[in-house]
Amino acid sequence: ATSCSNCTAGRSSPPGATTCSNCTAGTRSGEGDLCTPCAAGTFSKAGSADCTTCEPGRTSNAGASSCFDCPAGKSRADGEASCSPCGPGTYSEARATTCENCERGRFASGQENPACELAGAGYFVATSSAPEQRKCAKGSFSSGSANFECTSCEAGKYADEEGLDACKPAARGHYVKDEGATKQE
Repeated sequence: ATSCSNCTAGRSSPPGATTCSNCTAGTRSGEGDLCTPCAAGTFSKAGSADCTTCEPGRTSNAGASSCFDCPAGKSRADGEASCSPCGPGTYSEARATTCENCERGRFASGQENPACELAGAGYFVATSSAPEQRKCAKGSFSSGSANFECTSCEAGKYADEEGLDACKPAARGHYVKDEGATKQE
C-alpha cells in the first residue's frame, strides 16, 4: 500500500502525482495546499510559501513575480494595496509614498498630477494645496509666474478688468489719483 504525503510549503502537485514541484513565481502555497496567486500589492518568487508585500511607492497586479513603481501623479503608502491618485492641489513624482501639496503660487487641478502648474501672469495662488489659480481683482495685477498675491496699481495707473498682467496708464486728458484704482477720471 502506498501512502500520500503532503507537499512542503511553496510546492504543490496535481492529484495522482508522484512528486511535488515548486509553485510558479507569482503564486504561493502552504504545506499540503494548492498554489494560489498572490494578491495585488504583493509578489513571490518560484517555490514561495508566502507572498511578499511590495515596498511603499511600488505595487503589483495579482499573480505578480515582481513589483513596479507607482507612476508620477500616484502614490502608495505602507499598508495600501495599490497606487492612489493624487487629488486636486497635490502632486507626486514616480515611486512616491505620499502626494505632496503644491506650494503657494502653484496649483494642480484634477487627479493624478505629476507636477504643479505655476500661476500665470494676471493670476495668483495665495495658499498651498490649491486646485486652481485665481484672477487678480480689478485695481490690481500680477506679472511673471508663480505669484501668490497681486499688486495694487500705483497712482497714475488703473486696472478696469480682472486678470491683468499690468496696470493701464491714464490716457491723455485723464488722471488716476489713488492707488488700486479701477478706472481713470
